[in-house]
Amino acid sequence: MSVQVVGRFPQHGECQVGEAYGHVRGSSRKMDESNMSGLPFSATGGTITNVNGQRIHTFTTIGTDTFTINSGSGSAEILVVAGGGGGGQTSNANEGSAGGGAGGLVYASSASLTPGSYTITVGAGGGVGAAAGNNNGLNGNNSSFSTTYVALGGGGGGAHNNNGLAGGSGGGAGGDNVPHTAGSATQPGSASGGFGNAGGVNNTGANYSGGGGGGAGAAGSPSIAGSGPASCGGPGGIGRAYSISGTSTYYAGGGAGGDKQTNSAAGGLGGGGAGARLGTSAQPGTPNTGGGGGGAGTTTLVAAAGGSGIVIISYTYSTNAVYLSSTTTTQATVTVSSNQLVPGAVYVVRASNPNGIYSNPVSFTVTNVLQAPSFSNPGPQTFNGGGTVFLAQTSVTSGITWSRSPTTGVTLTNSSDSGVTVTVSNSIAIASPTNYTITATDAAAQITSQTFTIQNTL
Repeated sequence: MSVQVVGRFPQHGECQVGEAYGHVRGSSRKMDESNMSGLPFSATGGTITNVNGQRIHTFTTIGTDTFTINSGSGSAEILVVAGGGGGGQTSNANEGSAGGGAGGLVYASSASLTPGSYTITVGAGGGVGAAAGNNNGLNGNNSSFSTTYVALGGGGGGAHNNNGLAGGSGGGAGGDNVPHTAGSATQPGSASGGFGNAGGVNNTGANYSGGGGGGAGAAGSPSIAGSGPASCGGPGGIGRAYSISGTSTYYAGGGAGGDKQTNSAAGGLGGGGAGARLGTSAQPGTPNTGGGGGGAGTTTLVAAAGGSGIVIISYTYSTNAVYLSSTTTTQATVTVSSNQLVPGAVYVVRASNPNGIYSNPVSFTVTNVLQAPSFSNPGPQTFNGGGTVFLAQTSVTSGITWSRSPTTGVTLTNSSDSGVTVTVSNSIAIASPTNYTITATDAAAQITSQTFTIQNTL
């Protein structure tokens, strides 16, 4: 809501609105232009959390989504991590393959954002080829925030006697008795900049294991040659740590190379998968970290896929419920935040000219009572082979996100401010009436839940 305040301003020189005073619950506070220069964001998209004065939008689902700023402008932190590369396979019962490179990482500490819709893409991790074949790991898929911040998928790990693949961070070189080339890092030289490192090479000594995939913080390590248990695949390169989620977390660690011996090479900190070792196949990259997958040790100790990427946006959540959104020499616009409560406060606006002469104050009371979301409850639902039921929002709340619990057998589709469609799977039986809770959360983190039973007899 916006209100224009027009008054008779001082005539001694050019007049400008300089200050506003607010009295909230008996305490006086001064609001000047320095702490109202950027408008608070009103934004939707992703999973929204509030941590230590930051509002955080996290996108973890593979595919395309939208981050929308409905009003306000200012700066935000943005982290974009691509999917990690898959580990390489081997057709040789005695020679291992390489770990996949981590997905490229792009971080902006202060990105300037304005109202509008921004396309978000979360990339899948790279897969692996058929076991017992000389198949390189597949590159991970790109993640992006609009076209401005693009993280490139990690390079696949090299198969036995193959080179590693180039990617955001490069895949390691496959094991062999001759040297092979590790994959190079394409992220640092891209238009978005960012972080990535090359994979590790193969050591041509005994047991011929694969090199580690590169990470956002360091290159992958070469494989370790040795006789018997002394040999080991190359560890994955370490990732990079950020606190954008509210907790310091490593992202984009490289996958480790594989070996047939008892030692296991560790994946890089940041979701990198461990390489195969005696009795154990490789480990995949951790989902939503962009970690590379571990490499195969033998034809039966197989490689693993890379981890999916992630996009996180974080910005300071203003505590100003009422602020001056625009001023001229004749008027000021006072805007009441759409997502904060104002419990009946008196606000006073006045203007001053360069000589420090003030106008008569304009006083008014602002009360902003937010309405929590509400929506229809369909009551008990029985299906035979699946079906759908639509829950209509019955309030006028905007910026709604929907969730469900439990998740088995039920998905939410066509979600919007007008409601959500609950789709019951036509392939999963819900043998007895089961309580499902659907939750609507608005932009001010107000939550409303409805619980009803669903049975799907098939």
